[in-house]
Amino acid sequence: VEIKSTNTRDEKSFWMKKEVLRRYMEYWSEALLVVFCFRSNNIYVKKFGDINKDQLKINQMYGKEVYALNLVEDFKPLNHYFPKIHPTHFPKFYSRIKDALRSFNP
Repeated sequence: VEIKSTNTRDEKSFWMKKEVLRRYMEYWSEALLVVFCFRSNNIYVKKFGDINKDQLKINQMYGKEVYALNLVEDFKPLNHYFPKIHPTHFPKFYSRIKDALRSFNP
């Protein structure tokens, strides 16, 4: 599982470095990409091997090529991949994730 977080306003356009995403897709295709969105508390999940890079929009950001991932339309909610996690437990996960991420950015 690779967990990313974002503060984006547009969950239809989550940017990830092209080279980083390519390596995950090539070497860890069975791993899950989990994206936590701070603004909405949404958690989106997709297997790296299920991402179709030919359909991704490429852009330049800070001198690097990046892919735009559409979290809303192309990813699934957390309980799709982890069905034993009931949606009523999501607030606990949100709180834990936020606490963990704050420890990296005090």
